[in-house]
Amino acid sequence: MIKITQDEFEKIVTKINEKENFKLDFTYEEYISYIKIIRDKIKYNKNVYKENKKLFNLSELAVLTWGLLAFSTMSFKNNNKDDNLLIVFHALSTQISNNNLAILNLCNSALEYQTGILMRSNIESCYLLLVLMLNKEKRKKYFDTAKLDNDRITWQKEFKTSLLNKEIEKYEQSVFKDDDLLKEMSLNRKSIYEHYSKYTHPSFLVCFLNSYTYSDNPNEILKFNVWGEESTRISKELISLCKLNLIIYLELFYYIVGKIDIKK
Repeated sequence: MIKITQDEFEKIVTKINEKENFKLDFTYEEYISYIKIIRDKIKYNKNVYKENKKLFNLSELAVLTWGLLAFSTMSFKNNNKDDNLLIVFHALSTQISNNNLAILNLCNSALEYQTGILMRSNIESCYLLLVLMLNKEKRKKYFDTAKLDNDRITWQKEFKTSLLNKEIEKYEQSVFKDDDLLKEMSLNRKSIYEHYSKYTHPSFLVCFLNSYTYSDNPNEILKFNVWGEESTRISKELISLCKLNLIIYLELFYYIVGKIDIKK
């Protein structure tokens, strides 16, 4: 199991708590207990876990971090006058944490196509959260869709993924001055989105290919993948999940914590 050391944990909490409107109030012992809760929710297939141990462990940390971000909104409620920010941040970070947990369970069951569908939704949720943090005007429009009952119209006008992507690109260019880092983050983000956009609708090729998995039998190329088989493609799904979380973390924490030293 990958765990943050107590020293690393305390440095992270101290840095975040320096911000006036954001406070993480939990102990290292609580952190360890949360990790155990998450692991208990995934009944790992031993063979699948063994082949992808490090990726599963990294993704468990993402489930934990998003969940703690959701919890933490309660601790700065009294210090923050923007209730819209509080509610939106709490709701989206909760769903992103649960999306990550659900994706791990789907990967563990080798349900690749279903993983792709949820990954596509999770990408959009991550992009949306970041943009709503950055743009107060858009945050109000998003929040008001509930009382105005104009969710679909507002979404098409303000929150299509192409529009979210443009806003994130502008933010990246404003904060990341290393051209190589900027290029790498942009390429990774775009490649992940383009791949999982194919899961928006059940297109024939994607649907067909995910109905089979590679066979260990030298006389066969593929074997039927119904009800989940041990798959050779799970690592690719987990790598995409880890990349998505890393990119959004870097940008989100840069916004929350302020200037941080980011290496390529």
